[in-house]
Amino acid sequence: MTWLARLIQRLKGLFGGAGPSPRPMGCIELWTMPPGPGPNPLDLPAGAPSVEFTVWDATGVPPPPFALAPNSRIQTQGVFTGLDCGFKLEIAILAGTARQVAVKLVHFARPATVEAFESTGALAQSAVMGPTQNTAQLITLVGKSINRVVVTPPSDETLLLEFCHSR
Repeated sequence: MTWLARLIQRLKGLFGGAGPSPRPMGCIELWTMPPGPGPNPLDLPAGAPSVEFTVWDATGVPPPPFALAPNSRIQTQGVFTGLDCGFKLEIAILAGTARQVAVKLVHFARPATVEAFESTGALAQSAVMGPTQNTAQLITLVGKSINRVVVTPPSDETLLLEFCHSR
């Protein structure tokens, strides 16, 4: 074992990363999809991981409550193309669960909150995007059996560029 491998193993032990690493992530690159409206929930290209994206609009001021948006929308804003998160985006992992999820987001106003939920309904982990606008940000959340992720942008100004998960 090289010194680097020993160092990595020791750091994993110190910071709770010991144990088997997650399998490689399956990713959905929403930035590669053509801009325009689509069905809600969003249909994914054939061969994509079994994941469902449902967009919600606000029906009250301030939100919640939420109502199902009439459609999903892949949108280009500046140099970024992604799924418009509306006022709430629910991502359901339909085939099994995940130990780790990663979302790549960009916001153009106020930072969104990202929450990962276990199959029991319990919150696994949450995070808030950084305040910097017009910059892609990667948020990774871990749990034991994540089957749902919720992105809540406070001002309907957030795009989901990519979603990844590993079992």
